[in-house]
Amino acid sequence: MRILIIITLFFITNLSIASTDLVLNARVATTLSGVNLYPDSTYEKQSVSSFKAGELLEVIDETTLEYEDASQNQKFKWYKVKSLKGKEGWVYGDGIAVMIPEARVDEKLKSFHKKKLNFKNGFEKSILWVAGIEGRDNFHQKDFLNPPYKEYYIVVSNEKGNCMFINFSSENARGDMKLRYFLLHDTTGDGVDEVLIQTSSFAADNPFENRTFEIFSFQTGGLNRIFEERMSLPFKNNTHSPALFKYVEVDHEIVRIAYIDYLSCKNSKLGIDYGDFNKKKEHCMEYVTYTYGWNERTKQYRMLYKESRTPLVAGSRRDILTIKDAPSIIGKSVGTANRSDRMEIIKHHERKVIENGVQRTEPYFFVKLRSGISGYIKADEIGFIDIEHSELLNYFYQSAKPDLKTWMTKKYFLNVVGDNRSSYSGIKQGQE
Repeated sequence: MRILIIITLFFITNLSIASTDLVLNARVATTLSGVNLYPDSTYEKQSVSSFKAGELLEVIDETTLEYEDASQNQKFKWYKVKSLKGKEGWVYGDGIAVMIPEARVDEKLKSFHKKKLNFKNGFEKSILWVAGIEGRDNFHQKDFLNPPYKEYYIVVSNEKGNCMFINFSSENARGDMKLRYFLLHDTTGDGVDEVLIQTSSFAADNPFENRTFEIFSFQTGGLNRIFEERMSLPFKNNTHSPALFKYVEVDHEIVRIAYIDYLSCKNSKLGIDYGDFNKKKEHCMEYVTYTYGWNERTKQYRMLYKESRTPLVAGSRRDILTIKDAPSIIGKSVGTANRSDRMEIIKHHERKVIENGVQRTEPYFFVKLRSGISGYIKADEIGFIDIEHSELLNYFYQSAKPDLKTWMTKKYFLNVVGDNRSSYSGIKQGQE
């Protein structure tokens, strides 16, 4: 019995070395789901074996051409692979993610690619690497007309050859997803890093950006998503709101969310007098915050404080500012405000004007002063204060021709305490 134990330990030790060397020195792949192993690069002969999801494989060879999978109407290569246990044969390329060349690794991931890391739950000795599925959607007889089908993954493999993976990028006929932010950072307070990712996805022929922030952690059972927040703020007609995205702040075991909500006044929750409103031209505005805390028992982030909604606060950019009874330069004055006055922004109003033969949008705000006076002012005459989006909104409303179709920024709208790359504000119009 003792001899058997020694032999078993020797085998495990050599297996650990082999899997580490494979990732660092050879071309490898991981199975994304259960896949079958075939004796050649066709489906004509019966499968000789199979692999379960998350197995590490060495890629020995591949076909030059891509072959059709009629059930999915897609084309992929076949790969000749060898497992750590010595099984060898061919697998079809739709079920495995193959390590991509270092020159093609996303810049945000290059410093992590093939890096040795320490996580937990069986992944104390791990290697992180980047892999992908690459093929085509098979819509045309001529391959050069077929759009590419791509999926890219962050893979973490342990010393036993087990792999966990996260999809961070894709490209196909339906749309694409790209990585905006990546960081390894301890957010749960256990001394072990979590995986923080921010992605952007776009549907085909739709410019609206769906942005998502996620946190993954090596908890019981594997690499689990422990937090997810959709960040995009839709406005209308497939455009973003002037605030663009929610602001997310990660500080140790706390995640705080803040954003400006542009909503129909009939759905407003502030319980204040909005006066008459035009559904097509006006949106009520509310500042929204809520907070999540890490729950060690459930191994998830849970809401700590209920959603809070308050009016936005702004100040005059002029010494004397006229408040009018209508969103127009010919509106009647109902009062004035000066630089020291603070006002609540109640509604965003869009007025269409013709300038040099071209129609453009001229935004107004319906405001309420502490004195009780309420009315309309041109949006470029005030400045937002005391909120995360102040710089962004001030630039948008004070620019000469705000246009939501081109209003975008490269900023993350994310602040991870301790990471100097994080940011949330953005003031340059039309960067992307």
